[in-house]
Amino acid sequence: HCMDMEPIISQRRYPFTIECGYGLAAAAITLFFLHHGWSAFDDGFYAWGAQRLLEGAVLHRDIFIGHPGYANYVHTGLFFLFGEQLSVLRFPLPLLAGILVGSIARMARSSGPLAQGMAAFSATSLGVVQWITPSAGWFATALAAAAVLATCQASNTEGKRRTRLLLVSGMLLGLCAGFRQYNGALLAAGLVVLQVLRPNSRLKFAPEPAAWRQAISLLSLLVAACLIGLPAALSPSFDAFVLSLPAILWVA
Repeated sequence: HCMDMEPIISQRRYPFTIECGYGLAAAAITLFFLHHGWSAFDDGFYAWGAQRLLEGAVLHRDIFIGHPGYANYVHTGLFFLFGEQLSVLRFPLPLLAGILVGSIARMARSSGPLAQGMAAFSATSLGVVQWITPSAGWFATALAAAAVLATCQASNTEGKRRTRLLLVSGMLLGLCAGFRQYNGALLAAGLVVLQVLRPNSRLKFAPEPAAWRQAISLLSLLVAACLIGLPAALSPSFDAFVLSLPAILWVA
């Protein structure tokens, strides 16, 4: 789909009104649910980490976390500016939801208004509102969507503009990895491949028949289900099966 995207400023010079509207709607919905629910792991852990950092602790020495820690620094700044309240940590979520949905809606524009609306609706309903917590994952997801948008736009242009877009994409990927290194590294690998396989790339590949692509996709899904989903489904923990679903989709 990225290969067929029209440039950001198309020949018909469409404004960003529709995408901004979808983004603002997602932000408003997230804001409405901002104080719903509580997660001991995310809300509690990130609040504890922000308190420790304000007291002078050093991340990765005094506080163990499996990510580079950009989210912890953001949360510490929020505590410093607005006070040590759990709700303060959720202040960035409406903005992140808006960036996520707006980027996805922009990428879906060339598929028509109906597909664009469905993409924005899905991204809103299955996005931040499903898990209202100050998780580093939401920062990484929003930055990843913006990076994909910039890279897809770079696939449709040449010269200095393409260089600028790729530079922006690289900066966004770097920030994404700063929040969650796995997201940034895997996405960067995929976007590099996308640039190599772009239609006007010097590397040419013969198109494969649609039937072969479908067969490969089904085979990949079957292998993923057998290697990942089946052991998780047989596990006594239902959480293992739920957590395996993204891995199955990623492999497929």
